[in-house]
Formats: sequence, structure tokens, C-alpha cells
Amino acid sequence: MAQPCPRACFHSTHWLLVEQARDAESTARREALGALVSLYWPALRAHLVINRRLSPETADDLLQDFAADRVLAQRFLAHVDRAKGRFRSFLLRCLENYRIDHCRGRKEAIRLDEAQQKQIPARGADSPDISDVLWAKQVIHEALRRMWDSCRRRRRSAIWTIFELRVLCPTLFNAPVPSYGQLVAKLGLAPEQQAANALVTAKRQFRRTLEVVVGEYIKDDNEVQAEIIELRVILSVAGDEGVPDEGVDEAQGNSAAIEFPCAISGSVSAKLPVNLGATNLSLLARLFGVSARRDAEWESFDLKSRLTRLLATPLLHSLPGIDPRALVRNSRWFGLARPDTITLRDVFFDPRPPIELLCEIKNEARRLTRMRNPQLPRNLASLLYFAAIAAAQIRRGLWISTLDPEMIQQGANTLVDEPWVVEPVRGVLQRFVGQNICAAS
Repeated sequence: MAQPCPRACFHSTHWLLVEQARDAESTARREALGALVSLYWPALRAHLVINRRLSPETADDLLQDFAADRVLAQRFLAHVDRAKGRFRSFLLRCLENYRIDHCRGRKEAIRLDEAQQKQIPARGADSPDISDVLWAKQVIHEALRRMWDSCRRRRRSAIWTIFELRVLCPTLFNAPVPSYGQLVAKLGLAPEQQAANALVTAKRQFRRTLEVVVGEYIKDDNEVQAEIIELRVILSVAGDEGVPDEGVDEAQGNSAAIEFPCAISGSVSAKLPVNLGATNLSLLARLFGVSARRDAEWESFDLKSRLTRLLATPLLHSLPGIDPRALVRNSRWFGLARPDTITLRDVFFDPRPPIELLCEIKNEARRLTRMRNPQLPRNLASLLYFAAIAAAQIRRGLWISTLDPEMIQQGANTLVDEPWVVEPVRGVLQRFVGQNICAAS
């Protein structure tokens, strides 16, 4: 019996497989049992190689015998109880009993009811079991494989490519994170906000896929998030101070070089072999923490590039919600013949900017921060909001907000030292933050 391939499974709810293996007719039962063995093979092999110090060859032979003599030949699942713990714990206990019997040369059957009662409890985070480490890696691999397959079938190559280049490769291989400007040029997305929205979609898809994979074997749907956290902790501890990466590679054997398709070329059909076995476990753990918080999608270099262009773009285009009549009324203030050429840079560099325009900027920025899907990153909208109030106070001596001045100053203070804030906005905020706030009216 050849060593099963772990990527062939996860195709059905694990407990459904257990029920089929326990209750179905002979052919269906044998197929379900085979699927379960294939699914848990790497974790069982890891237990024998790392925990019991068997050679890889001996471990494979023992697993082959265990599958033939116990799993396939007996109805050993009759006493499995979903409410009493993870199936892999039950299976691991059965294997351990078989190993002991095998070493002693005993021929009698394993007491499966006793094995069921002594299912191995979850290991503490300070001492992760190698089988749990392997299992966590399988879960990540399966979630990645399913997401790639979904993107391929639905022809959503841009979603996979953005996830790969902005999340996967930087997380696992310390690859540089491309800016949204680079992704726009590569994928033909416009504007940059579309690329940012695509990343949110990609992260949500991966997170949902991860939750589905975990939900197929966890005993309670309400415990899916707890299981994801536990698996993340297992990999983090294993990578930092517990199980060495080379031990994982040795335990996996031929399955160490797990391949999943990538899209470096920009096409989701392209394939790049990725050795998850060689990936630092603590880095791999970060994939369990992937979320879709929209306010965290923009890197510092993205925000700086976007702000620089925003300052140079006419207000009619950068903040289209501004009343164009206000631009017409104040165009002569800047010595400009055309009101549609006034930019944010003009306003913030001016030693005495028009209060009407500062109010328009403030109100539009506030509106953008409250939108569900704003055209600007919320960080930038918040910056413009505070900068408009600050410019009115330090350049014109007028307070244009209904909020408490100290509260506004504290908000501005959280942004003034951000590396992506550029002049003239930085200078306006610095003067405002350093001002005696009690003097504000």
C-alpha cells in the first residue's frame, strides 16, 4: 500500500467520513476509512518519527501494517464519540496501542473502547506535539489550495495575485511588498483603491476558506475560531522555541515539499513550487491571523504615494464632494484664473488659506471617514480632516470645529509623526500640535 497523499482529502466533512466508515456498506466503508487514513497520515507519521524516534522507513512500515491490520480490517470506529474530542487524538491513541502491541509481538486485538476513553488531550502551548504542528500545516495548505482553485475556476486571477504578492510571499519568504501603484500597472486595475478593495476581498476569501476547512473536522461550529487560535499558537511556539523546522521536514518525508500554485507571472494558471516544510513555522502561523480589516490594508509607502498625488490633484477630482461654487468664489485668492486647478497643496501652503475652502475640505473628509467604502483610505481622510482644522487655527486664528480643541489636538498628534505624512501637511500639524491648545477659541 503506497503512502497516501495528504492533499487528496479534506474533500468531505471529517465526521461525515467517520460516520460513513462506521455505518456504511463494505465498499463505501473501506473508501471512507482509506480517506481518513490518507488525511491523517502525515500527523501519524510525525508522531512515530519524532516522538517515538523510529526511522522513516520503520514508521512507514508500521503505518502500512496499522492501516491494513486495524483500520481497514476492523470496525474500530464503533466507539468513537464526536463529543469526546478530536478524531486525530483517537486515531493517534489507536496507533500508539498498535505500536506497543507490535513491539511486544502481541497478536490479540487492541482494546478500542479503552483507546476511545483515553483520547490524547490537546498539548499545552509551551510544548506542541509534532503531530499538532503537522496538522496545523495541513490546514494552511488546504486553505491555500482551495482558495487558488476557486480563483482559477472563477477566473479571478487578480484576487489570487494580489493575495500572493501582498500577503503570502511577504509573510512566508520575506519578499518585498509591492505598492498598489505597482499592482495597478501589473494587473490593469484602476484606481489604486480598486487594488486595495481586491486585497480586502482576497483576505476575506482566505479567511472564509480557512474557517470552512477547520469547520469540517471540529466537533462544534462555535469552536472554529478557538481552533484557529490554537493552531496559530502551536505553530508560533514550535517555530520560536519548540519543534525545529528540520524535524518537521524529516517527519513529513516526501510530503514536505508541498506544492501550491502561485501567480508571480500574473496568471493564476502558473505554478510555483513552494516548500511549506521549509517555511519558518512562526511565519506560517501568521496566516492563521489573516483578517480583512479594511483600515489595515494600506502600507506606509502606499499612503505616502497616494498622499503625494492627492496634494497635487485638483480639488474637483481629489475631493469631488466639495462644492464647486466654493472653488469659483475663492479662485482669485490663489491668483488662479481657473478654479478647477486649485489643489490641496495650494490650500495648505497658503499663509492665509480661505476659511470656506478649509471648511469644505474638513466636511468632505469627515464624510469620507464615515463611508463604508470610501474612495480614500480612512487614514488619509482623517489626516485631511485634522489638517483642515489645524490650518484654520494656526493660519487664520479661527476654530472651525464643534468638537473640543484638546480632542482634535490629540487626534492630530496621532498622525503627525506617521512616516507617510508629507509636507505641507506635516508642518501644519506640527505647529498645531505644539500650540497652546487653551488659546484656541
